Amino acid sequence: MRTQPFGSLFPLMGVYFKQMGMNASQSGFLIGSRPFVEFLSAPFWGSLADRWQKGKILLLASLASWIIFTVPLGSIQPPSHLLHGNKEQYSCFNYTRS
Repeated sequence: MRTQPFGSLFPLMGVYFKQMGMNASQSGFLIGSRPFVEFLSAPFWGSLADRWQKGKILLLASLASWIIFTVPLGSIQPPSHLLHGNKEQYSCFNYTRS
């Protein structure tokens, strides 16, 4: 259930990183690091939850940290040197009226 909201955002992260001026290697590293960190950290947090029997508290802390670190992504703007050209190329909703 936790990955459903992020599942709609995750496919668009590559486009977002491109709009931020990153190349394919940088974008790939950032996109690939999230599943790798989850793979390594899930057993650790699971064992802590089992040992302390605080599964609900750790779940709420995980949800709160996800919100705290994901919401600010919407406020990041592309670097100003990238906006001196055609500003419309950085819009996800490019269309022309007939």
